[in-house]
Amino acid sequence: MTRAFALAALFLITACDDDPTVGQRCRIGGDAGNPEEVIVASPSLDCVSRTCLHAPGGQDLCTAACTSDADCEGAAGSPCRSGFACAVPVVVGPFACQSMCVCRDDLDSEPTVPEVCR
Repeated sequence: MTRAFALAALFLITACDDDPTVGQRCRIGGDAGNPEEVIVASPSLDCVSRTCLHAPGGQDLCTAACTSDADCEGAAGSPCRSGFACAVPVVVGPFACQSMCVCRDDLDSEPTVPEVCR
């Protein structure tokens, strides 16, 4: 019985980790600062990664750490039309220079690592 429970628990944990949540809607809230700035909020209970990203003129979407675009598979039904890129959204604060999945709809050009992060 214990072995069956352990296998069931392992299955549930693995299933949650494989579920892409990048691009699901999340909510940062109206008091998070200037809505025309990039905002990274954590912890965000709306996201499995616990990280929500707001882009200027865009919307609040779940994000996750990444090392390449391949790490940024979007969730089914995401409002992001162009897919996701692995990019550095902020260069100040606790998430400075950390690569995260960013909706390509919110990017002006192909992402590059900011000079300050090199």
